[in-house]
Amino acid sequence: MVARGWRIAALCLILLSGLVPAWAYAAPPDPRFGAVEAFFAPFDADEAGVAWERVLFYWREIQPEPGVWRDDYFPPEILQREVAAGREIVGLLINPPGWANGYRGDQAPPEGLYLPIDDPQNHWARFVSRIVSQYRGVIRHWILWNEPDVWDSSHFGYTWAGTLEEFVQLTRVGYLAAKQANPDCVVHLAGLTYWWDVEYGRRPFFERFLEEMAKDPNAAARGFYFDVASLHIYFKPRTIPDIIAKTRAAMRRYGLDKPIWLDETNAPPFDDPQHPVAHPRFRVALSEQRAFLVQAFALALASGVERVAVYKMSDRPSIEPWEEPFGMVRPDGSRRPVYDAFRAAVGVMAGTQAARWEDKGSFAVVSLDQGPKTTRILWNWTSEAVVARVPAAAPQGVVFSPDGDAAQSVAVAGFHTVSLPPAACGLARCDIGGAPVVLVEDAPISLVGRLIPTPTATPSPEPSRTPTQPAPPTVTPTPTPTAASVPTATPTVRATAQPDATATPMPPEAVPARSQLPAWLPGLGIAAGALAAVGVARRTARAIRRR
Repeated sequence: MVARGWRIAALCLILLSGLVPAWAYAAPPDPRFGAVEAFFAPFDADEAGVAWERVLFYWREIQPEPGVWRDDYFPPEILQREVAAGREIVGLLINPPGWANGYRGDQAPPEGLYLPIDDPQNHWARFVSRIVSQYRGVIRHWILWNEPDVWDSSHFGYTWAGTLEEFVQLTRVGYLAAKQANPDCVVHLAGLTYWWDVEYGRRPFFERFLEEMAKDPNAAARGFYFDVASLHIYFKPRTIPDIIAKTRAAMRRYGLDKPIWLDETNAPPFDDPQHPVAHPRFRVALSEQRAFLVQAFALALASGVERVAVYKMSDRPSIEPWEEPFGMVRPDGSRRPVYDAFRAAVGVMAGTQAARWEDKGSFAVVSLDQGPKTTRILWNWTSEAVVARVPAAAPQGVVFSPDGDAAQSVAVAGFHTVSLPPAACGLARCDIGGAPVVLVEDAPISLVGRLIPTPTATPSPEPSRTPTQPAPPTVTPTPTPTAASVPTATPTVRATAQPDATATPMPPEAVPARSQLPAWLPGLGIAAGALAAVGVARRTARAIRRR
């Protein structure tokens, strides 16, 4: 999505709040987790652990006339404040001014695209070169345009009125100009929605883009003129691994292996009391939005994305009644429940070294390798409560419920038992699962499954041999000794054991309440006391205590 212009009032509020020295800020806990336009709610972003943000650079506002250039488009005070907070800024370049594209509207491609990049009449090349040069040393990542695959000109998200061939040329020119201005910059392909094509039976834009770019004899040497592929995936978290896998497969067909960023994801609610939506396409409740965010971030991590961000940090003060409320923070500064989910997710997932996920049919589990600690995030896909059995890495662990309560879990026969509240859709299988539950164990993931007993076979007694000749009457036969039972084998460590969880319906009275916030992060402090009883508190407390 693209917000329509800067909001001076919001910027003034930030400036009036005063700048805080760089030493006053702690670095975010993990650079992978971000929020679009965090600067609109900077102190909320600090507290939530937002590590990076995307900022729009509207060409039409930066250079409204050929001889005009607004150096203060992104006020330096705001920029300094965000950098001091430890947030990385990613710039998005879009929307040419009328003089650069024949006054054909914001969505029309600029003129001069097919001229050499050093030609003064190649307006896009000159703009990209100048903006990248201006922010060299401060902004390293640049995204070229946004959602060119939204093809319906009547839709508010429509941004590209040119052809596919013209967009390929825009990307090629922008890449070359940016690299010339700053060879160390990272150029991102415009964020793509995937569903805008697939739902209407069209071939995905990304596949068509790669096919067209491959016609350039220099494309392979230039990495197809982009460094990062960008995706925007909304509403259905379970589609995230599949879309990411298809994006990778499309690149592999051309010998490419680029990082993927999920730089927009969310499921805006229809029932926010301050901004209800009368006719939403997807009826997502506030409670479902917070569940979505945790599920989306966990699945993105398990799918190997390099970065993930929620769209967006805050709603604009002038949000229209028909607009969906995407912000974690409302226009009045109050926080939606999804804010707490973001904060909790960052706290739980920070420091993850590797992740994998499994869809068990009725529920999903994402396993996080966090060095000396193993964390599992589980949620229910169904409208019935279930109980999952998760292979243990340690004899004891701590389970954090959606409301933040912590309880000790003791493995039985090598498994932890985790109760998962139902999803809200009322169907057999929901697009957004129920409130996630977190299991934390003070043991590396390589030990998962080591406590599962190895089955022991009881040997049958060896049969007595039948004599071939009658024994002499005076000799008493010596009986054959009965074979001793084989000792029970000592359980061995299984380095890559797969969770073998099962879903068992819970009685209705055992279903946890769904109306409370997923506040695992405050609840993580309780884990130290629970694990102290089993002699492993000190290391776990250091690893998971609240920042």
